[in-house]
Amino acid sequence: MKIIKEQDTSHEVFKDFSPEENVLEIFRFEEPSGFMVIRRGKTFVVKISSKEDFEVNDDLEKILNPYFKSEVYMILDANLTNFENHITNKGFKTWFGYYDMSLTQYNKEMQVGCLKGYLGNDKEYNRILGKAFEPMRTLHGFEPYDWYGENPEEAYKEYKEAEEQDKFYSYEVDGRLIGVGMVIDNMIDVIAIDPKLQKCGHGREFLKGILCDLFKKGHQEIKIGVVESNDYVYRLYSSEGFITDCHKRMYKNY
Repeated sequence: MKIIKEQDTSHEVFKDFSPEENVLEIFRFEEPSGFMVIRRGKTFVVKISSKEDFEVNDDLEKILNPYFKSEVYMILDANLTNFENHITNKGFKTWFGYYDMSLTQYNKEMQVGCLKGYLGNDKEYNRILGKAFEPMRTLHGFEPYDWYGENPEEAYKEYKEAEEQDKFYSYEVDGRLIGVGMVIDNMIDVIAIDPKLQKCGHGREFLKGILCDLFKKGHQEIKIGVVESNDYVYRLYSSEGFITDCHKRMYKNY
């Protein structure tokens, strides 16, 4: 495998890579083709993508060794089993997997409840968003477990930004707020149903309403993500027509 250091992500191999901040190093691969982007967040982040599996050679090892000596997490395409074996032998642990999914057409209508915009009910939004994802956050060790409840001022900013773009959704059934959703550009960033009412069909109806609204606003493609462990939601999105664009797994050494 040939490794070429790049200054930017203009090469076609990076077409599926979304620009990120604090990038330290960029590399692309040949034979097989792929890429690696290293950036600095709270820890170092290494993202590697290739449609073909490959062996870790000395050149790649030399690039990565300095980062392996610090706290780092890695994002890999799920098919990179050789690289997975390489880093697990170095003490990395599987953190979680996720799917990026997309939808290009939709012809269903919401049958139950109604969509509204931002209603200013921040305490209830925080409660729903905090509790709806608590099991997943606890399972994967995300901290804080209740980001919305613990960061109300930041949560308010997030709500207002979505509202300004006309992409904040309140979901009411029989006059009661039971769901909250936010969209960034064409990505459904968060969609949550009151935990007491989950797995009763409300999530599907809420999703239908958001999708209909986004396509009516002129979007040609809608994107969404789901963690690998949430098989129920993955099957829900699939049944509504979403296709899987990529399957990635994350690993960390801390």
